[in-house]
Amino acid sequence: MVAILEEIRLDDFSVGGECDLFHRGKVCDYLRRSSFEFHTGNLYGIIGEFGCGGASLSCGMTGNIDYDEGKVYIDGQESPLEHVIENSWYVGMDLDNRKRFIKKRRTVRQQIEYGVHNTEQGGDAKKIQDIFRISEERIDRNIKYVSGERWKASAAIGYANGRKIFCYPWMNSRDVEHLKEQLSYVVDYLIHSDCIVIFPTTKEDNIKKICSEYKLYYLE
Repeated sequence: MVAILEEIRLDDFSVGGECDLFHRGKVCDYLRRSSFEFHTGNLYGIIGEFGCGGASLSCGMTGNIDYDEGKVYIDGQESPLEHVIENSWYVGMDLDNRKRFIKKRRTVRQQIEYGVHNTEQGGDAKKIQDIFRISEERIDRNIKYVSGERWKASAAIGYANGRKIFCYPWMNSRDVEHLKEQLSYVVDYLIHSDCIVIFPTTKEDNIKKICSEYKLYYLE
């Protein structure tokens, strides 16, 4: 992973393909020639209806769909998108998501422990479980079977495994209203840990429900 990561800039960035929204299935989205600048310790609301490119921005930065064109800069230096991808986490997934052939998928606890033992994140699995408020009932399940705790369990796995950029799937107003309590404390912890949080949704009011301080980009 990149040793220092304080700023990411995407210039004329285009990306598109099939985006996994998990509870809403897989849908196609495309972002056309858009530019962004992201700094650590901030929440970024990416505002637009579905189809405007917010979903594909999150999926593209995490390597879950194909990158088409544009330039990427990390801390002022032009870099391959792969350097962003290796530092990014698509919230909702786990470490086993991209492995097609695996005999037994690991539990949330096992994936957090893997990160604690193999990165320099520090702390221990129980501390991370407590910070992200993952219940004892669900932490020993695979992420597919943790129901409404999927988002915080996934964020905990990404954090334990040293990721610095957390990209949420596109959510509508009803999603945010339903999840606002867990989104709020998870996002608060991430930005105070000098992470970048990217959250595509329909309107600014949804971002206000998550955090009082944020920056916005509008997609059309």
